[in-house]
Amino acid sequence: MSRRLAAALWLALWSLLAGAADDPATERLNPRYLLMDAKGRAVTNETFPDRFQLISFGYTFCPDVCPTTLAEVAAVMERLGARAARV
Repeated sequence: MSRRLAAALWLALWSLLAGAADDPATERLNPRYLLMDAKGRAVTNETFPDRFQLISFGYTFCPDVCPTTLAEVAAVMERLGARAARV
């Protein structure tokens, strides 16, 4: 086996194993938070038990990114169909 081939195989194996490590970003899928709703009431991650939670932060003046983000969220909710009631 040539050195280049051995090095390429080693690099490929190492890359696969590195990707198998735990991802710290997904260890906790429902982190704690405390927010206020439009009526000034406290909202936490426990306000909506047994539901998926999608939180998006926009600006009061956001002519470019915010409408695009809302359109993407609307498209996802539409694709979910009846399952969107759990989000």
